Amino acid sequence: MEKQFSNKEVVDMVHKANAKAHDYHSEMHDRNVPYIHRPSTRAYYWQLLKDACNNSGKDFKNASVLEVGCGTGTFTDLVLLNGASKFYGIDLSPKMINVARLKTKDSRAVYEVAALEFFADKHKNEFDIIFSASFLHHLVDIEQGVQLIKSMLKPGGVYVGLHEPTTSRRFTVIERVDNDLQYLFGYSGSIYTPLHTRIKNLLKNVVISISMRVKALNFLLDGYIKTKKYIKHKLGISGSLTGEDIQTESRVNYVDYQLNNEFSLIKKIGSFGKVVPYCYLGFVELMKISKPLNHEMFIMVNKK
Repeated sequence: MEKQFSNKEVVDMVHKANAKAHDYHSEMHDRNVPYIHRPSTRAYYWQLLKDACNNSGKDFKNASVLEVGCGTGTFTDLVLLNGASKFYGIDLSPKMINVARLKTKDSRAVYEVAALEFFADKHKNEFDIIFSASFLHHLVDIEQGVQLIKSMLKPGGVYVGLHEPTTSRRFTVIERVDNDLQYLFGYSGSIYTPLHTRIKNLLKNVVISISMRVKALNFLLDGYIKTKKYIKHKLGISGSLTGEDIQTESRVNYVDYQLNNEFSLIKKIGSFGKVVPYCYLGFVELMKISKPLNHEMFIMVNKK
C-alpha cells in the first residue's frame, strides 16, 4: 500500500494525520461521543472497563493508571473517583489535551501530548492499569503497539483496549436505527448541525434510499446481471463531514490506518491476550431488543 515509504515515514504520516483530525474534532468531541455525553451509555462503557480489570485481578483503588489516546479525558473523572493514586493521559492532539486539562483540576491527573512509540520508552513497568478507547486501529504496527503497552505494565498489570470495531460485516437493523438516532440527536459529525437541519437531512436520506431501492427493483425485474453491485453502490450514502475526511492527498486513510483493510482484533492480536466481542450502541436502551456483537475488547495481563 505504501511500498514507496519506509515504516518510519508511514508512522510519521499517521501521527500527523491523527493530530490534525483530532484537533479538528476537539471542540465538539464530548458532545458527539455518546459514551462521554449520554449517562446511560457512559455507565455501560465504564462498567465494561471496570469488569475487565476486576476479572483480571486489578482494581482502580490506589492504582497507577494510563489512558493511551485519552482525547479529552474520556474517563479521567471516573478513574479518579474510583480511587486511583495517579492518572496519566497521552494523546497526539494538542487541542484534545487542552480540553482535558481544562476539565480536570485534580492534581493526580497528568496529561501529555505524546505518541505511544516515544512515551513507552520512558515509562517501563510503571502502571497497574492501562486502557484505551478507539485507539488500536490507529496504529501502523498493532503488534508492536501492544508490546510497547505491555512494557509499561507492572508485573500483574492489565491493559484493556475498548471500542475496536469489527469490519467486513453488514449492519443489523438495530444498528441502522441506532445510527439514525445518533445523527438525529447530534451524536455524529464534528460540526454541530441544528436539530431542524438534522431532521431534514435524515428524511432526505430516507427518501433517497427508498427511491434507490425502487430503481434497484426495476433493474432486477429487467434481468440485469449486475444488479447486486448496483444496489451496493447506490446505497453507499455518505454521512456528514468528519475529522477522518481530513487526509493527506492519498487514498490511504492515515487516521484509521488499520481500517484500510479488514479489521478484527482476534485476527490481529488474538495471540497476545484475550479478545471479547461485545455490543456497543450509542443508545444502549436498544440493547433490550438486540445485541449485535459489533465491537471487540482486548484484555492483556503482564504475567512477568
